[in-house]
Amino acid sequence: MHCYAQYALQHNHYAQAFYSNHIQLHQMNTTYITAIATLFFIFISCTPKLANQQSHPVNVTATDKKGNLILLGKTDRERLAQAPFDTWYTKNYDSYVVDSTTAIQVKPLLRNKRFLLFMGTWCGDSRREVPRIYKILDYCRVKPTQIQLINLNNSDTAYKQSPQHEEQGLNIRRVPTLLIFEDQREVGRMVESPVTSLEKDILAIVTNQPYEHRYKHLTPQPAKMADSTVKASAYGNNPPVNSFLSPTGEFNSFTYFWCLKFI
Repeated sequence: MHCYAQYALQHNHYAQAFYSNHIQLHQMNTTYITAIATLFFIFISCTPKLANQQSHPVNVTATDKKGNLILLGKTDRERLAQAPFDTWYTKNYDSYVVDSTTAIQVKPLLRNKRFLLFMGTWCGDSRREVPRIYKILDYCRVKPTQIQLINLNNSDTAYKQSPQHEEQGLNIRRVPTLLIFEDQREVGRMVESPVTSLEKDILAIVTNQPYEHRYKHLTPQPAKMADSTVKASAYGNNPPVNSFLSPTGEFNSFTYFWCLKFI
C-alpha cells in the first residue's frame, strides 16, 4: 500500500511536470506563430508595392511637341550615351576637365551619399551639366547604385513631371536638379547650374558649409529626420500619409526615402 501511494505521488509529480512543460511549449509556439504571422503580414503588405515598382519600365521614350525624341522617368545612364542623346552627352562628358584638386577632397565624403538627379533631355542646361556631373561622380568613384536618374517631361499637360511622379513633393522647379542624401535626409541640392563650380558646390554641401543654390527662394527647407521620426513614432511603422505632408500638401524628401525602404 505504501509503495502504491509512493508510486501514485511520483506519477502525479511527473504528470504535473509534463503538463507544465506542455504549457510552456504551447506558449512558445504561440509566440513563434504570432511573430511569423506578423512578418507574413508585413511581407504581404509590401508585396504589391514591390510588384508595382518592378513593373515600371526604364528608359521610356516619347516624342515632344517639336517632334524630338525625349526620355521619361527612371533612366539608365547608359541610355544617354546612345542615339540621339549621345550627340550632346558624349561631347560634353569628354570635353569637361574635372577640378581634381577639389574632387580629391570630395571623393571620400561621397561614400555614404545617395544622389537623385532630375533632368530633361530637352533642356539645354541638363545637356550641359548632367554629363559633367557624371564625370565628377565617376572621378570620385561613386557607384552606379548610389545614383538615380529621373527624366522629366516638357509637355504642357505634364511639365517637369515623370510618368511615375518621382518628383512629387521634392519641389523640383528647375532642371537639372541634383539632390544629395545622407542617412535618408537631404543635405543639399544644386539647381540648374553651379554657383561657384560643380566640384566646389558639392564640396560645400557635403562639408556643411554655407551654401545656397541659385533658386533657394523657391525651395522650402529640407526635411529634418528628427522631426519626421517624431511624427512616425506616434503612429508606429504605419504613419498616416498626412503626417508626412508639408504645409503645401507635398511629400517631403525624407518621406520619399522612408518609403523606398519598403519598396
